[in-house]
Amino acid sequence: MKNLVSIIIPTLNSEKTIKRTISSVLNQDYKNWEIIVVDSFSNDKTIKYIRSFGVKKIKIFSYPKSKGLAGARYHGIKKAKGKLIAFLDSDDEWNKKKLNYQFKFQNSLNKKFTCTGYSLVNSRNNELKIIPNLERFDFNYLLTNRPIAHSTVMIQRKLAIKVFKSDLRNDYAEDYSWWLLVLKNVDYCYILRKNLCKIHLGSENRSFSFIKNFKSLYKIYRNKFNLSNLYIFVVLLKLIYRTFARNVFKLTSFFLGK
Repeated sequence: MKNLVSIIIPTLNSEKTIKRTISSVLNQDYKNWEIIVVDSFSNDKTIKYIRSFGVKKIKIFSYPKSKGLAGARYHGIKKAKGKLIAFLDSDDEWNKKKLNYQFKFQNSLNKKFTCTGYSLVNSRNNELKIIPNLERFDFNYLLTNRPIAHSTVMIQRKLAIKVFKSDLRNDYAEDYSWWLLVLKNVDYCYILRKNLCKIHLGSENRSFSFIKNFKSLYKIYRNKFNLSNLYIFVVLLKLIYRTFARNVFKLTSFFLGK
């Protein structure tokens, strides 16, 4: 459908945050959207809260947790009707102008893959703003940097269908693996340098699983991109250095959330 943006939201027992997340979509200036909720059989009030909005543009599908988060997101992409896909995690929220700004930015010069600036927000509502000081980045840059957050991404659906279908089983860093694969198929991801998303951190946030994340990174670099162990070591050192401030913020937030 022309100009329709399909928003993929995976859920699993998200009753504490899902109202905030859905509300941030309902409040968007840009109204031509659909929400694709992919729920892994939540046993709390997640689905009840989603249905309580009474919005026909919100569609709910079930998907087994055992098949992984990447698989759930891909299932949502396949169910989507829009030519553009936006991702939103069930504990994050958007600025009300996010879709409006990004849709226009995405369509300028027919960009295929974009992201925006964002803030990390901890349980005390402290924020760390992350707006990369560059207009675009490529595969090599992404190897040693993290300029992108999952809930800020917009991508052409046909590109997502093509690229992601072979990469559905990562337990951690699955979105990072996806972005690397995209940048093997297109030259750049373009950055809309506005802070349009809040990434909420809490003690249950998967970003705090540092060891598991780094193990997944090693597997991604080694098995999918055939990098040598020495090169992977250098890449990880650069990645740790260049993301030091946000990792300190995340680590501090983890203990605040205990």
